[in-house]
Amino acid sequence: SETAGSIRLRNNILYLQYGTGGSVFRSPDGDNAFTIDSSQNATFAKNVIVGTHNSNAHELTIESRHATVPFGRIVAGSADNNQAVGFQFVTRDSNGDQNNTMYLTSTGLGIGTASPASYNSYANNLVIYEAGHSGITIATNGTNHTSLYFADGTSGAEAYAGHLDYDHADNSLDIATNGTQAIRIDSSQNATFAGDVVLSGTTKGIDFSGSGKHIISGSGG
Repeated sequence: SETAGSIRLRNNILYLQYGTGGSVFRSPDGDNAFTIDSSQNATFAKNVIVGTHNSNAHELTIESRHATVPFGRIVAGSADNNQAVGFQFVTRDSNGDQNNTMYLTSTGLGIGTASPASYNSYANNLVIYEAGHSGITIATNGTNHTSLYFADGTSGAEAYAGHLDYDHADNSLDIATNGTQAIRIDSSQNATFAGDVVLSGTTKGIDFSGSGKHIISGSGG
């Protein structure tokens, strides 16, 4: 058997032993499985599996540290055996204070919240929470489009059945249903409707209380 502090070759398996525990490194049939170079870079030839089936420990943490402050952490599982938490991604500022954490769970992705499944089931695959103002920005340059698509398939109009599309070349916004433009708002905030405008409810009407001219125009027979 291998002893503490030994390196031993037996049956074409290389054992590296430390302390009184089991082997921590081995290379079958002479192939390099794990190497550490002079700059302390570690290279693994195949998969690296780190974990435990111990019922009292379900957390694996990888940290990027400066002194004693962990600026970045990836945590698999949780110390309290909460199986709903798959992965946690944590960042900290220069003071070591924890910022928003991203949680990848079995039901969805939460940014700033560990429980995206707590929100409405129609829209909890991605949940972004911030105690103050919260939002999402989709950015591009001045000539492209930024879009949000609602799809029920992957081909043809199914891939963009409903969508919001902003054209940065002319600063217009299109709103579409059934794969077809329904409303277009131009850079001067003029709105064009492709279909009828229906007023419903007990009180109906259009308010022209603003200053300036109010014009309703039409064409065709």
